[in-house]
Amino acid sequence: MIIMRNTLLMLLAILLFPIAGLAETGEWQLAKEQDGIRVYTRDIAGSGYREFKGEMMVDANINQLLGLLDDTQACPQWMHNCIAPLLLSEASERERYTYMRNDLPWPFGDRELLVHSLINQEPASGAVTITLTGIDDDALPLDAQSKLPAKKKYERAAGLQGFWRFTPEGNRQHVVYQMHIDLGGSPAPALANAQIADTPLYTLINMRKLIELEKYHQFKIPTD
Repeated sequence: MIIMRNTLLMLLAILLFPIAGLAETGEWQLAKEQDGIRVYTRDIAGSGYREFKGEMMVDANINQLLGLLDDTQACPQWMHNCIAPLLLSEASERERYTYMRNDLPWPFGDRELLVHSLINQEPASGAVTITLTGIDDDALPLDAQSKLPAKKKYERAAGLQGFWRFTPEGNRQHVVYQMHIDLGGSPAPALANAQIADTPLYTLINMRKLIELEKYHQFKIPTD
């Protein structure tokens, strides 16, 4: 999810970007704009890591978008720096628990992520929101705990909170991807913040390409 491929840039970021302290949640600031995608970042109270938000319009229906998100194994093909995804449990068609890793470059170790996701749809507007929350092992259903990797090789991210939101606008969808991740440990927040905008940018670029696959056109939105 978070890209830091260029080690030299990361080292320079220590000098160029002071580590954030316990600042109050700030206003959104435009960080990148490319190919119809806008990426914003902001400070979050109590965290040195900034939050990001990516937005775009796509010529697609909600079923295509949900079909891609439902395809756990496809995660590395489009979600930036996502590796080793594993669906641990489906509590229902709208609720699931997933394990994945955030690929960080040497000399930093990858981060484990345990994510609880929940789908909700607003009847009036048809907008769909998928909330994403980082959890601990003990918050997993029993059937999911048994599927976790047996050996703890990677540090667990200290916190994760975000969402996807798909809002119909005519024959198009307004897509919002918003996320705050506290990696914990090393690298320092300033290094992550220096390139955090790349995560939603490349994720949305890749999403726009993959939703055109036929298998996602055939996906049906979960119903209660």
